[in-house]
Amino acid sequence: MTPSSNKRPPSRWSLQLRLSAFFTLAVTIAWLFAAAFAWFESAEYIDEFFDTQQLLFAKRLAASDLKFAPRPEGIPAVFSNKKAKGEVEEEALRFAIFSPNGDLLMSDGISDERFCFRPGMEGFEDATMKGNDDLWRIVWQPAVDHSFIVAVGQKKEYRQEMALELLEEQMMPWIVMLPILAVGLIIMVRRELSPLRMVKNELENRQPGNAAPLPAEQMPPEIRPLVLSLNSHFERVASLLERERAFIADAAHELRTPLAGLRIQAEVAQLSENDPEALNTALKNLISGIDRSSRLADQLLALSRIEGMQALSAAGKEYENATPVPEEAIHWPEVVNEAVSEYLPLAEKKGITMLVSNDSLPPPVNTQPALPRMLMRNLLDNAVRYAPENSEVRIILKTSGITMENTGPALPDEAFSRLGERFYRPPGQAEPGSGLGLSIVHQLAGLLRITVFLEKKDTDNPGQIKYIAHIRPAG
Repeated sequence: MTPSSNKRPPSRWSLQLRLSAFFTLAVTIAWLFAAAFAWFESAEYIDEFFDTQQLLFAKRLAASDLKFAPRPEGIPAVFSNKKAKGEVEEEALRFAIFSPNGDLLMSDGISDERFCFRPGMEGFEDATMKGNDDLWRIVWQPAVDHSFIVAVGQKKEYRQEMALELLEEQMMPWIVMLPILAVGLIIMVRRELSPLRMVKNELENRQPGNAAPLPAEQMPPEIRPLVLSLNSHFERVASLLERERAFIADAAHELRTPLAGLRIQAEVAQLSENDPEALNTALKNLISGIDRSSRLADQLLALSRIEGMQALSAAGKEYENATPVPEEAIHWPEVVNEAVSEYLPLAEKKGITMLVSNDSLPPPVNTQPALPRMLMRNLLDNAVRYAPENSEVRIILKTSGITMENTGPALPDEAFSRLGERFYRPPGQAEPGSGLGLSIVHQLAGLLRITVFLEKKDTDNPGQIKYIAHIRPAG
């Protein structure tokens, strides 16, 4: 898996701050939209209401039996401008009555503003007054007998002010509650994010070797999967560290013996400078010890690599920067023939005959090429090394799997059941070894999704027994 090229940059703001800011902004925007909607609705309702009142007032005046006495030219009848008791809005309604030729017959007594007569006008219009630039809403209504014309007007600004007052009365509780709501929202977000802070504090104060699980039961459902994943990760890391500690301890123990032997042989060689035969023997033993140490190091490296692959396989992924090794179909006859060719010189040296029977072939396995070869080499190495001289090692390939047979020294049932344990060697073994071969085989079998199990049978030769290794597909 390669690193993603479109990773999000780290945020400079905390989750709590972002959530609080988002919800506060969302509530504020929603409130503003609601206020704008209420404003338009209120203005439309007020226009409809006052248009109705104006028209009703104008029709009542037009239907009245009004008699106008002759007055000096240019002087209309005027109502008293004295304010009545109570709250009175002078701009609520104003009226004027005109003759058909445009003479002002009657008005509400406001001298500084005059209706501009519109000959033939009937219905609503938006216009200005004489001597004033303010916009008015005016309705024109002729009398029933067309003897006069009634004009009833109202200032547009008055309607807007009234709509604004209604909006303020509606929105004022929300204006007061908005800061309280924002503070409550911040407190709620902080409280709901407290489990994340608890997990953070727990991880910050945790000792490196502490793999105890986090308390998942106390977490809300949204955070519980994260905590469970962390607990699973802790468990895997603890298991990996335990295996590593055991591996290092076992490897150090096993390496101590051959290294001590190498030192002894080197000291013997130093003391045998005047004895060529003893010097030659010491050097041969030194080379043999170096070969055993090299083989042990190779097995330790192989075991470490296999365990790393097992850990990756168990996690179902590869390391982020690991280069995946391609898999291919591996045919068992090729693997067997290659391993036999490699160990043929050692077998001939001991007089061991190696026989391969492949009347029917097991199915190929899709895997990395090195894994089945490593498995077969370790099985064959174990068989050839522990088989007595002038015996035989038989490999049988069948459709059901592979069987490898060889004779060897008889082992008690307890020792036989422990074969395959790491660094375990049955007592009384003459052949050098580290006890890792069969352990590597069993771990490779898990990676290859096959099973390897051992079986023993009695032979006619006392002290000898036949060992059979079966390789079968898993399941």
